[in-house]
Amino acid sequence: MKKIIIVLVLIFAHNIFSQNNDAPIDIEELSIKSAVEFALSNNPEINKISEQINVKNGEWWTSFGLDSPNLSYTKEGIENNTDNFAEQKWNVQQSIDFPLTTYFRLNRISNEKVALEERLTHSKRELVADVKTKYVEVLFSSRIVELRQKQIKLAEEVKNTASTKLEAGEISELEVMKSEIQLAEANNLFEDAKQLYHKARYILFNKIGLDPSLQKYNIKFDDTLNISSENISQDVVLTDLDKQPLISSYKNLLVATSSQISEAWSSFLPKINFSYFYQDFGTGYDYNGFEVGVSLPLWFIFNQNGEIQIAKAKNREVEWSVKETKLDMKTEIEHAWHGYEANKQKIQKYESTIRTNAEELLNLTLLGYQLGELNLLRLLDAQQTYLNSEINFYGALKDYYNQLIQLEKYMDKEIVF
Repeated sequence: MKKIIIVLVLIFAHNIFSQNNDAPIDIEELSIKSAVEFALSNNPEINKISEQINVKNGEWWTSFGLDSPNLSYTKEGIENNTDNFAEQKWNVQQSIDFPLTTYFRLNRISNEKVALEERLTHSKRELVADVKTKYVEVLFSSRIVELRQKQIKLAEEVKNTASTKLEAGEISELEVMKSEIQLAEANNLFEDAKQLYHKARYILFNKIGLDPSLQKYNIKFDDTLNISSENISQDVVLTDLDKQPLISSYKNLLVATSSQISEAWSSFLPKINFSYFYQDFGTGYDYNGFEVGVSLPLWFIFNQNGEIQIAKAKNREVEWSVKETKLDMKTEIEHAWHGYEANKQKIQKYESTIRTNAEELLNLTLLGYQLGELNLLRLLDAQQTYLNSEINFYGALKDYYNQLIQLEKYMDKEIVF
């Protein structure tokens, strides 16, 4: 009885432990690294390509050209109403492809597998770049939310100053109405910014495959992105163009389709049939025999000829894919590098001059308005100049990171992290 109780307790404890392990853990902070790792584990395309590689592993073992042996039993010359017979035999028959055909087939499958592995690497790089771009979009939208909050504070300060000046009889009610309109507009822009922020969050969550039950509002994002290298040479990126995984994938497919052409031509070679049989012609007349035969490609117009045409067409298609991919990839690298250079210059200008001057202009204009030296229109214009400079700066910063992320795909090293 004690043993039964102990077993039941152990089973109950195991079930509780298993449930705790399976229970989802709340995510409090989502860094760019954890977002990438989560996406790589849950992305359907990545997992599908992995399974396609497993298919090629299985296909390799089934491509040796060994048909299943055929076992048959024959009884001939049976007389009516008697057990007498002229001959009975057991026959084992085996067919195999010509060895050269098997060689080309296995070579094709091996290169197709390598092509899939290279495509998997390319897809992972694409996914990582996509996740990082979505993550940068979240950070950018969060900065805009903070900026809109600051805009509300500025509008409230202007409204309070306008109300004080109205009570002192220094301005008319029209300026107070303008300040109230600006405050209302600031609140609306703040709501729009929050909406864009939440939209960016959910786009990122969906991209990494985060379970809906874990998509909480309190998730924090790491707003300290780092760059491993400030100076990226255009020539360095373009030098490795032929080594890019997608191009390597197509090159391996090109070898695979060449093997497929050879495999199609080798189908003219005969298929070899072996047959061994045990004969019985009656008591004392037991014999052994064998047969060797080959297949004849009589219907080559329909079979071999069609296979050769298909293989050649696939080979030419892959050749065009290699050329197309090189052109597209070079164009993307050129655009990303020039965008990176342009936004780097823009950021330097914003940080060295524009942002500082715009903020100083706002502070001086606000002080001048409070002292009655400047009107509300000048203040609102200075405020808009400051806000535009900040938005443009964050936009340039976002584009700068995005161009670096695009370049990262082709450099086989992590740049933004």
